[in-house]
Amino acid sequence: MFSIRAVTRWLKPGGSYLAVNYLIPDKDGPPFGTTRQELWDRFSPRFDLLEEWVPRSYPNRTGLELMLWWRLKPGA
Repeated sequence: MFSIRAVTRWLKPGGSYLAVNYLIPDKDGPPFGTTRQELWDRFSPRFDLLEEWVPRSYPNRTGLELMLWWRLKPGA
């Protein structure tokens, strides 16, 4: 998984980060899998979670994708 520090460098204070995350077993990807808990553990110290939803997707990926919209905390 990419570096959270890199994302914080790319965003202005209060900037948003939106991503589709693949909740699949980690393989040699891409795509690379993760869990909701891993995402929370990595992002929540520096970001506020604004919204979370399961996107409309292809039938073979239903329930395996998760959209998370984060906002960079002030001073993060």
